[in-house]
Amino acid sequence: MAQSETSEPVLRRSLRLITFGVCLCMVYVPVTASPIFTEFLREMGATAFHFGLLAGIPMSLFVMQFVGALINNRIRNRKVPFTVLLIASRLVYLIIAFSPLLFPGLHDTQRIALILALVSGGALLLNLAAPLWFAWMADLIPHSLLGRYWGNRQRWMFVTWTISYVGMAVFTYATPWSASITYPILACISVAAGITDILLFIGVPDPGNTLVTGVSVLQVLKEPFQHAEYRTFVRWSVVKSFAMMLSGAFLQLYALDVLKMPLWQTTIAWCILGIGVALSSRMWGRIADAHGQRPVLLLVMYGKPIVSLVFLLVTPATAFPVLSTWFFFDGVLNGGLLVATDGYMLRMAPRRNRSMFIATITGLAGISGGIGAIAGGHVIQMLSGWHWNGFGREWNHYQVVFAVSFLLRLLCIPLTARIREVKSSSTLRVLLDVAGQPQRSFLRFPIGLYRRMQQNPDNNS
Repeated sequence: MAQSETSEPVLRRSLRLITFGVCLCMVYVPVTASPIFTEFLREMGATAFHFGLLAGIPMSLFVMQFVGALINNRIRNRKVPFTVLLIASRLVYLIIAFSPLLFPGLHDTQRIALILALVSGGALLLNLAAPLWFAWMADLIPHSLLGRYWGNRQRWMFVTWTISYVGMAVFTYATPWSASITYPILACISVAAGITDILLFIGVPDPGNTLVTGVSVLQVLKEPFQHAEYRTFVRWSVVKSFAMMLSGAFLQLYALDVLKMPLWQTTIAWCILGIGVALSSRMWGRIADAHGQRPVLLLVMYGKPIVSLVFLLVTPATAFPVLSTWFFFDGVLNGGLLVATDGYMLRMAPRRNRSMFIATITGLAGISGGIGAIAGGHVIQMLSGWHWNGFGREWNHYQVVFAVSFLLRLLCIPLTARIREVKSSSTLRVLLDVAGQPQRSFLRFPIGLYRRMQQNPDNNS
C-alpha cells in the first residue's frame, strides 16, 4: 500500500516542526547522557558495575518495543499515546536530578538502586512510544526524499548537540560546583526543552495508521523474520549493538576515572563527536538516496573498530588531543551509520505491520546492546585491580574489554557485507562518491559564481 498523501504546504510545515523538535531533543539528550551525568552518578556512589547495569537494563527494556508495535497495530491515531508516554519518560530525569533532596536518607546503594529503577522506568515508557513514532514518520515522509530529509534533520540535530556540549563544557569550567549541584540545574533546562519538543508534535498530522486485524500475535511477530532481506539486517544489528555497547557504555567513565581527563575536557571531546555527525549527515543522506543503505553501512563499519583501538592505546598524557581528533572522524562514521540504519528500517519495512518490523530491529538490537553493557560491566568489575606490564606500558582491566570489543567489531564487517538490499551500489562506488565531494564542490564554485553574475548583471563591476 502506498503512503498516505499529505499536501505539500502541510508536509513542509510538518518537516520543519520535526526538525525544530529534534533540535530541542538535542538539548535534552546530552544532559541525560553526558560526562556531567556520569560524574553525577559517580558522586552518588556508582561503580563500573553500576554503570553496566545503568546502560544495560534500560537497553534490555527495548523488548517493550514489541509491545509498542502491537499497540500501534491496533490504534488509528498515534499522537496522544506518543505524547503522554514521551513526556512521562522525560520527567523521570527531574526526579533523578533532585533525588538527593527528595530522598535525603538513602545510602549510596539504595540511591543507585532508585536511580536505576527510575532510568529503567523512563526507558520502558520511551520504548513503548518508539515504534509509534517511527511508523508515524514512515507514513508521513515520502520515501523519495527520506535520505535527504533524514540527513538534513540529523545535521541540525547534531549542530544543536554540539552547542549543548559546548555550553555544558563552559558551564562546568566556569563554575567551581560539583556535579551534584550543576546537574540538577542543567536537568531543569534540558527536561523543559525535551517536553517542548514533544508538544510540537501536536501540530504534526498523523496520516492515519494501517490497522493489522485478523492476524494472530504470533504471525505478527514472525513476519519480520520471514522477510529474507530484512532478516540479514536484523542479524547484523544484533551483533553490532552487542559489540559496540560492550565497551561503549564505559568510554566516559574510562576518560574520567582512568585517563583523569577534567570534566570540561571530557565534555569537549564528546562535543567534537557531534561536530563530525553534523558536518557529514547531509552528505550521507544524499549518498544513501543515490546508492542505497547497504554500501553506506559497509563503508562506515570498516572504520568503527578503530574507536576501541584508540581507547585501548591512548594514555593520560595524550588523551585530550587524541580523543578530540579521533572523535571527529568517528562522528563522521556515526553520521553515515545513523542515516543508513534509520533509512533501511523505514524504507524496507512494509506499511502493513511496519511498527513490528521496526521494533524487531530496535528491540532486538537494544536487548543485545543491554546484554553487552552488562557483560562489559561484569568483566570490568571481576577484573578490578588487574594490571599487566608489557610492550613498554601498563595495561588495565578496562582495556581487556576494549580489546574484545575491537575483535567483535571486526566480525561485524562480513555481517554487514551480507545485508541484502535491492538496487544498491557497490561500496567502492560510494567511496569514490564520498572522496569526490570536496572536489565537486570546488569545481562547482566558479560555475555557480558565473551563473549568479549572469542573473544579476547590474551588480557586476
